[in-house]
Amino acid sequence: METFFTNLVFSNARSWRIARHGLFWLWWWLFLSWLYAVKIANENPRTLWGVNTAYLLSLTETLVYLPCHLLVTYSLLYVLILGYFLQKRYLAFGLGFIITYAIAVMLSIPITFYIAIPLREVFGFDPPWNSTFAAFSTAVKGGSSVLGFAIGIKLLKLWYEKQRDNQLLTQKNLENELASLKAQIHPHFLFNTLNSVYALTLERTYTGMEAASEAILQLSGMLRTMLYEGAKDRVGLRMEIELLMNYIELERLRFGERVDVSLAWNGADESDAEIAPLLLLPFVENAFKHGISTSTEEAWISLETTIKSGVLTFRLLNSKPDDGNTSVICEDNTSLITSSKGLGLSNVRKRLDLLYHRNYTLSINDEGETFVVILTLNLDSPMLYVSHNISNYQPQTEKNTL
Repeated sequence: METFFTNLVFSNARSWRIARHGLFWLWWWLFLSWLYAVKIANENPRTLWGVNTAYLLSLTETLVYLPCHLLVTYSLLYVLILGYFLQKRYLAFGLGFIITYAIAVMLSIPITFYIAIPLREVFGFDPPWNSTFAAFSTAVKGGSSVLGFAIGIKLLKLWYEKQRDNQLLTQKNLENELASLKAQIHPHFLFNTLNSVYALTLERTYTGMEAASEAILQLSGMLRTMLYEGAKDRVGLRMEIELLMNYIELERLRFGERVDVSLAWNGADESDAEIAPLLLLPFVENAFKHGISTSTEEAWISLETTIKSGVLTFRLLNSKPDDGNTSVICEDNTSLITSSKGLGLSNVRKRLDLLYHRNYTLSINDEGETFVVILTLNLDSPMLYVSHNISNYQPQTEKNTL
């Protein structure tokens, strides 16, 4: 988010750069003037326009020496340090360093004799005891003070930009991973659903073909919803539940009375809460694919959702054949161990970690003849790594600004 401060410090627009440099030199002019005035204030108690002449002299004298400080600061910082020293061209840097200060001293000498000394006489101050040394000291000592401060600001700014760029690039990588995980949902869902439709077409009866036609129509609507709503960062919980209901109805067409489905939404289907899209669907898919379709006996699924104070509790139980080849999954929030059957669950775990971090708990238990999934999710928590955060981010390329 751009603010006045961030634009003033980081923007490379010409107007902001001019303002940034102007404020820097204005601050240094006033600061050096005050520092010098305090030093010479006792030399002459005279006042002019109600102001101690030491302050008037200091403001004027510091201003006339400012070109020397400008020369030292910009030449060393932007040309010699960035162009030679950081590129390990030390000989060229050393020669440039000597030449820069020599020019600054030669510029300071005529300023001292033709401007600074006459100004001192006008304001009632004695000239320096050694004008040549004063010119040399002003060019070297004063220029180095400004240069040191400017280098400190530059290094601090470069460090901050580097940290910011690394953080944003890390976030971009996580967003790309999240987008990749979301993209896997569609083929995974389509593969499982097409298997269901294919099973219906194998029933070469009018009832079977009619069910297949209805399933294809329902699948089309679901894919339309997934295409347009799945690209969003958040969708309404009601829409997510509607997608679950449509998928369950589609599977009911396939299994008919062989599966007993128990649903309890407990008001969640009427909630105004929002959730990451397609987050709950893989659990239901997994229940039908590995719990129902592999069973030759009557099977059942029980799904109950509850939302209270922004916290969603999603509880899914399904029967399964006890074939000893089911996923073994940890209950903690750090790991998930699955067989090849657990691709969808592994995917959703990663999405939960990326989007909700520590604002969820997921327990998946294999209890022999029953598979239990319990997800508790704080829907009011801010989602991490959403695409709009840095969709317009461009890494910094121009670094030569104060």
